[in-house]
Amino acid sequence: MRKALNTIKILFFILTGLIVGCYVGKYANLRYENELMTNWLLRHEIKDYTLNKNGAKPKMIRERIQVYKILRWHKKTFPKHTYLDQRKHHVDEMHEWMEAMREYTRYKSPKNQQHLIEEQADVIISGINLLCFDKAFKSVQKKMNKNYTRIWNNDHHKEN
Repeated sequence: MRKALNTIKILFFILTGLIVGCYVGKYANLRYENELMTNWLLRHEIKDYTLNKNGAKPKMIRERIQVYKILRWHKKTFPKHTYLDQRKHHVDEMHEWMEAMREYTRYKSPKNQQHLIEEQADVIISGINLLCFDKAFKSVQKKMNKNYTRIWNNDHHKEN
């Protein structure tokens, strides 16, 4: 239950950060945006989050800034990308990850493990980039609204 609540908190703060990031992104350069985003996150932190190694900032801030930077990079690098382009790219990345998983399962070498980790990162990045598009953003909101009402136990939910 606690793990599910933490996951819900994480997604809530990521979405909040995305909304603020999109607003800030219209009016500032990237370095200034990152500074604004960091300051905003520090002011709105929830005190019960785990601190990082240095004990300086809640861990959630680090993740939200990373998501924000990925979205800003995507919008700047691929300004003409459509939802369908990004969805196709995400599917391609998932296929590459599955192939890397098959390869690692067959031959557990450090090289294959590293390749698997990189492909997993590509899947996460391409999934985050989908949030630039209203269709994906709204589907995530809809799904999370459903998840908020569920009862969670050990990463599984009971149907309502």
